[in-house]
Amino acid sequence: MSKYSIFFVTLLLVASMQQQIKSQQNVKEVINSVSIDSLWKYVGQLSGESEVKVNGETHIITSRYYTHEDNEIAGSWIKNKFQSFGLNTTENYINKNFNGFLSGKGKNIIAVKTGSSTPRNIYLLSAHYDSVPSTGDSPGADDNATGVATVLEAARVLSKLNTNNTIIFAALDEEEPEAGLYGSKYFVFHFKDSKASGDTLLGVINMDMIGYDGNKDNAIDLHTQSIANSVDLANKIVEINKTNNIGLTVGVVNPGSKNVDTQSFWEGNYSAVTMLEDTDDFNPNYHKSSDRISSLNKSYFEKAAKLVIASIASFALPLISGTSIKTNIPVDYSLMQNFPNPFNPSTRINFSIAQTSQVRISIYNILGQEVTELVNEEKVSGNYVINWRAYNHSSGIYFCRIVASSNVGNFIKSIKMILLK
Repeated sequence: MSKYSIFFVTLLLVASMQQQIKSQQNVKEVINSVSIDSLWKYVGQLSGESEVKVNGETHIITSRYYTHEDNEIAGSWIKNKFQSFGLNTTENYINKNFNGFLSGKGKNIIAVKTGSSTPRNIYLLSAHYDSVPSTGDSPGADDNATGVATVLEAARVLSKLNTNNTIIFAALDEEEPEAGLYGSKYFVFHFKDSKASGDTLLGVINMDMIGYDGNKDNAIDLHTQSIANSVDLANKIVEINKTNNIGLTVGVVNPGSKNVDTQSFWEGNYSAVTMLEDTDDFNPNYHKSSDRISSLNKSYFEKAAKLVIASIASFALPLISGTSIKTNIPVDYSLMQNFPNPFNPSTRINFSIAQTSQVRISIYNILGQEVTELVNEEKVSGNYVINWRAYNHSSGIYFCRIVASSNVGNFIKSIKMILLK
């Protein structure tokens, strides 16, 4: 090999090492951005410890059993959370007569963060949001509010980044009834259509009960099968735990449980793993009305969530150079003109909050009638973006109005938007 060849090979090796270091720095930044306060709050709201607001009404979610009306409220609340992060969000209804699926009410809540350079390459982060028992309170704090809370926190953190690959955040319904796994089966069935158009599902990380650690040994399992690249996926997550000193003792279970949503993906020949508590230290409140947040280990849950979010970020890497999840704290409130405008059928709306405020953003028609509510929750200071998907509305002039209330007063502003179909 000539000295020039050696020189260029050295340059390539140095560039590769620099890229690896940059990617690792980005993953650490993601880990540091995961908030246990947000995670804990989400679990409390999903398990009925605190109220949620949906369409301007206050609710306490007492049960997420698949036929209970509160499960529908939970799905709507999850959808609103995804939308508040600026993600394109849809409801995937599970039809009563579709391949024997159980309920006409069930719906998967799907949010998409599109990759910037390889958008057809997809990673899925999922957890089921329905719970049992069927009678009385069914809080399901561990099973599976912990998993859904982690999906929401991942969406909050990663929505601020540009990634090469697409990430789908999914809250799946109807996992519990008779271990039917209906929501995941329905997702796999419908993914075939997008697969035909060129989409590739590279991997699935599913979570099902990741908050109980009775003996405080920080042990957690990754359930996998020797299908597609599932084992390799599990081994990479084990390595991410070590590399980033997250502090869990991760075991790989192969063959993994068939009673979790990854079974649907394995049957579809997709690479998939489920993170699940150590089966030798299983939550004694499983499928009981006593499955409440008070029985969970906060530190353990935080570590599990950080590992999942670090893993999905690593798989969506490399992050585009120079991106950062940190944004400048705004000094004032604002509501920017939507873009595009005119639009059809969706448009982006940017707004800034100067300090923690109760924020409500609604859309009104030309008659001054409210047609939809986009945001109604407390927001910390920061810059935000939301999407209004106006599929069910007719062409015309609409107004977007923000009311942000804090201890220093109210910020109120409206913008005019034009929907042209």
